[in-house]
Amino acid sequence: MQERILEALEHIQSEKKFFSFEQNEKQTDAVTVYINYYQLPTEGVKYQYGYVHSGNKEIYLQSFAPDNPRGTVFLMHGYLDHLGCLSPFITYLTGQGYQVIGFDLPGHGLSTGEKASIDDFQEYVEVLDNVLNLVINDIHTPLYLVAHSTGAAISFSYLVKQHHCFERVVMIAPLIRAASFRVSQILFILARPFIKHFPRVFRANSKEQAFLEFIKKDPLQAKKLSMNWVGAKLKWFNAIKGGQACECDVLILQGDQDKTVDWKYNLSYLEKSVPNNEIHVVEGGGHHLLNEVHLLQEKIFQQIERFFSTEK
Repeated sequence: MQERILEALEHIQSEKKFFSFEQNEKQTDAVTVYINYYQLPTEGVKYQYGYVHSGNKEIYLQSFAPDNPRGTVFLMHGYLDHLGCLSPFITYLTGQGYQVIGFDLPGHGLSTGEKASIDDFQEYVEVLDNVLNLVINDIHTPLYLVAHSTGAAISFSYLVKQHHCFERVVMIAPLIRAASFRVSQILFILARPFIKHFPRVFRANSKEQAFLEFIKKDPLQAKKLSMNWVGAKLKWFNAIKGGQACECDVLILQGDQDKTVDWKYNLSYLEKSVPNNEIHVVEGGGHHLLNEVHLLQEKIFQQIERFFSTEK
């Protein structure tokens, strides 16, 4: 199976099929292998996929649409991940009647760019803006944003600067300051002149063992971390730490066992920066809340869906 998925991913990346909501042709065998490997939903769902241009990057974009969707969820993954990592949540949303649209960040998943690296977080924000501008005219239902970790950091920067189109926003384990913030600062200052990459340590950021094992063998996961990314993250944090205002209605979900982000600091920051907030600390939840053990995961999914459905 591992050989088949590697061949499929290589084929998708070399083919560079252009994304369009008008596409009706049968998906390729390589895409079928990709869908099955990451257990993405296809039954009762119109699946569309392909690349869009953003600056000098080719961004892999996917859409999962049930018949007559009641709303559209724009989904943002976190650092080192890709859209395929969020397949349980995508399956849940389409089952509840929501269309899901999402893309792999530059340097992640099937998108182009140096693996797990970025020079400036503003590049991520520009990609989000470009992709939204490309798809917005084809969305005819209420639009919601769900963003995990680094995806939430990118979304926050986008929302404070743009006239956006989202009815409501959900931030999951949002990254404002990392748990390793002090160490990262020292590491960056001392090691940057000599080191460009350092090995990734796969941490137990969920209690769902099957997910943790899957991530370790996922061929789209980076095995090295980028010093450039660390520098870009520190630069972004220094730019926003003084406080910025986001006027959206935002649900913030945060696990109390999260060792990836400095969650107490982050919630304090967001409580001030996002006046219209609804904050829930998930007891026993790790960083990967969308891939937690079933009972926790089910509660989280339902809480997000209720937030979408509740009248303002």
